[in-house]
Amino acid sequence: MTWEIIRSASNPDKEPDRPKAPIKPLIATFSPVQEVEDAEKKTDNEIFKDIYKKEPLVRMCIDSLVKGCVSGGYFFRPKKLVDYKDLLVRRKIEYLDFLFSEISPDYNMNELFWDLYSDYFTYYDAYQEIGVSDKLTKSKLLKLLKSKTDIYDIPLMVSLFPIPAETIMPIVDEDGTVKYYEQKLTSTKKKKFPSNIIIHYRVPNPVKSTTGFSALKTLSDPVAVSLNLRNYNGKFFENNATPRLHLDLPKGGPEEVAAFMEKATQELKGKPHKNIVTGGGVTVKPINISNKDMEFSQLSSNIRDEIIGVMGLQPVILGQVETANRANSITQYAIFKSLSIKPSQKIVIDRVNREILVKRLGIRDVVMATKAIDNVDLMEQGKIDQTDLAWAIKHIDEIRAERGMEPSTWAKGKPYNPLASLQPLTTQPKPEEPEEE
Repeated sequence: MTWEIIRSASNPDKEPDRPKAPIKPLIATFSPVQEVEDAEKKTDNEIFKDIYKKEPLVRMCIDSLVKGCVSGGYFFRPKKLVDYKDLLVRRKIEYLDFLFSEISPDYNMNELFWDLYSDYFTYYDAYQEIGVSDKLTKSKLLKLLKSKTDIYDIPLMVSLFPIPAETIMPIVDEDGTVKYYEQKLTSTKKKKFPSNIIIHYRVPNPVKSTTGFSALKTLSDPVAVSLNLRNYNGKFFENNATPRLHLDLPKGGPEEVAAFMEKATQELKGKPHKNIVTGGGVTVKPINISNKDMEFSQLSSNIRDEIIGVMGLQPVILGQVETANRANSITQYAIFKSLSIKPSQKIVIDRVNREILVKRLGIRDVVMATKAIDNVDLMEQGKIDQTDLAWAIKHIDEIRAERGMEPSTWAKGKPYNPLASLQPLTTQPKPEEPEEE
């Protein structure tokens, strides 16, 4: 298998400045680095990166969203389930499995997805540079797939390289069309990428037409308040922490105080909330939390709810179970998956299918799909599948194809699973009516 370094279409005569890997040279595209004057202040993306580093709740939210999107993994399946037995379709799936397992010299696709979703939920934009081999065209790839060539002997046609979202942005013309992408390398250096070698994953929004609009922009004020509250709270306990009780022994010298402490320790150790009564005229003065302290606590709680709400999470996802029970925990988890995880996965997977499978590889009858996040997803989908089988809505091999599995060896074209005990409700026997005497 031959790997080639591909020069950028914007500068074909320039020698590539990225060295070959020792084992597998890169498939890549390159653009010239330009010297520019740049005296800009801190950008929004740099601020968002600081927020992620400094605000624990924001990091918890972003990390939970990323893990939810990547935990299940991905697979390839026929676009039309009637093609699940087509030999060429199955060879395309095998080739895509091979290609995406080695789509980058330094990362596999699961690792690239982790980077991608981290940027996606932080900046609401994510970028990848795509390289295409000049030794293999879409027609040549199709010819090899139709032949008996071993899948692992077919050259890898595409490679991907992650680009940190905080360093790159689209440059548009007056009509709003993207002319090229510009990456900030240092304070004085920028690099241009032609628009056709960048895959831009963007969260649609009504504010910006060419880039995402990060939730952290909306949360800039609440996050600032949260950071100030945490700073104030730390200084308060460092400099002004107060005890819960003031115990006054009016006749207490050192010996009496020591005796009282020994008695209190014996009576109270291991017995929480128990009252202690002693002689000697002890006066107990509780030191209660003030109204201002209560307002401080409530403000912190309100800010927490505001942050996780805008980020699209529910309290139970972050381990906040004070008011959780089995019923509302399941509901919160279902909302998290349906409103936050699955829509984001769909945007990313649709972009991969369009930009890589269709445009670069010419593969239209196979699509990338995401696996179930967990066993709860599998159980819920299993109930739907059982109903579809029982009512002959789907064939067992169609369901297997939806899960990325090979066709069965026993179904033999039957419309439902013969091992299933389900049967349509219309076949249930009716109760016999009593005979009239």
